[in-house]
Amino acid sequence: RHVEAAEALREAVRLAPRLTEARVRLGTALLDAGRGREAAEVLAEAVAQDPLRHPDAWNALGLAHLGLGANGPAVSALRRAVALDPRLAVARANLGAALLAAGDPAAARAQLEAALRVDPEERSALGNLGVALARLGRTAEARDALERLLRLDPTDARARAALADLE
Repeated sequence: RHVEAAEALREAVRLAPRLTEARVRLGTALLDAGRGREAAEVLAEAVAQDPLRHPDAWNALGLAHLGLGANGPAVSALRRAVALDPRLAVARANLGAALLAAGDPAAARAQLEAALRVDPEERSALGNLGVALARLGRTAEARDALERLLRLDPTDARARAALADLE
């Protein structure tokens, strides 16, 4: 389904190459279809066309880089998304995840807590906050974050595993 959407959006980009929004949607569809490298290329083109707008494009570009294991470019793109829209909780949560992947749990914690101030039920922020706090040796706080996530989503296997690791 995502592949079909991507192909339709590719045609939209071909017909209207200056329409940044079409590129953003194509990049997001490619990301959803598991085509991270291609998504990163399309999203890089989108943000190059209009670098001062589209925090969603910068967020998706950061996710594409993160999925490819390119933590530095992921952090850069996600910082740009947050700078363009500081209230975009998902971008802050993703920046926290990228900082965590880059080995900076203290900076990750700050972004994840900021995401939760905007959206207290941002699940990825809660899960990653639990991991960041655990890496910082703040076990009780890590447990609280993970238990809060499990109250929102009792099926979250990653949170259960992280909580078990704290025992």
